[in-house]
Amino acid sequence: MGRSILDRLSEAKKEEKAAELRESSERAKEQAKHDEQERRAYERDLMHEKAELLKMKQGLSDGEEFTEKEEPVKKEYTLKEKIDNFFYHYKFHTVMGVIIAGLLFFLIRDYVTAERPDVMVLFLHNCYDMQFAASDVTEKWSGYTDDLNHDRKKCAKLYYAPATYTNDDAATQYLAQADRTKIVGEFQSGTTIIVIGSMEDYKLLGVDEGVFDDATKLFPGDPNAEKIGYRLSGTRFKELCGIADLDDEELYVSFRTPVDTFGSSEEKMRERYDCALAFFRAYLQDNRAEPVETAETQDSEQQVPEQQVSE
Repeated sequence: MGRSILDRLSEAKKEEKAAELRESSERAKEQAKHDEQERRAYERDLMHEKAELLKMKQGLSDGEEFTEKEEPVKKEYTLKEKIDNFFYHYKFHTVMGVIIAGLLFFLIRDYVTAERPDVMVLFLHNCYDMQFAASDVTEKWSGYTDDLNHDRKKCAKLYYAPATYTNDDAATQYLAQADRTKIVGEFQSGTTIIVIGSMEDYKLLGVDEGVFDDATKLFPGDPNAEKIGYRLSGTRFKELCGIADLDDEELYVSFRTPVDTFGSSEEKMRERYDCALAFFRAYLQDNRAEPVETAETQDSEQQVPEQQVSE
């Protein structure tokens, strides 16, 4: 029976390895022989010098032979022999240098090409379709921001990290823990100013009090503004993201109060805050929905017909 391809490959590798070992052994022998010749030549020269010194002390020599020593003949190596010798002595250093250079190349490339949003919006509410719509929303939103980080790109990124999940299986719990870690990291970094979520989401994360600015002061007189944030239903966000079954009635667009965090100072966070607020106001200018009907507006509408009837 003929040998299999694997057997042939294995034998070829063994032969290649044996050839490498033989070549390495030959180089080592040649180097050892060369070193031994140099050592013997050095010993001969040393013995000769000692003999000449004795003759000089006895007055039998004037020391001229010291100036007539022949220069040792240096062997000329070919380019291939020089390269082989270099890799033989510095193979490990060369491999490590290549690996480090490769790592530096990929790190620099990732840093240069990394996406650095001008504005980051954290979407906390559980909405399965939002993970697919986030990139589309980011593209549409980016037209309402300026190039704040001066990277010649405008980017208002919607980052989906749900605070809750509907399933309780092990895989879902693992994802929930990962998202919770991302959320905590975003709040500690101080880079994310705008947060979208419900009161239930905020209470679950413990950010329902003392974290967000009063939206009634940011948007005075706007019926969609409440203390916790601006009602998402007061904008055309559902139309923008294309998710028809998104329940936006209980969702708020909230703005974090600038403070000192682990990853940012209050001053830097204030700069991001001003940029984020300017972005949302620009978006709201073109995407404001009909005002939410309040009890006060209903009373005023009822008083007008009564006045007309009395007249």
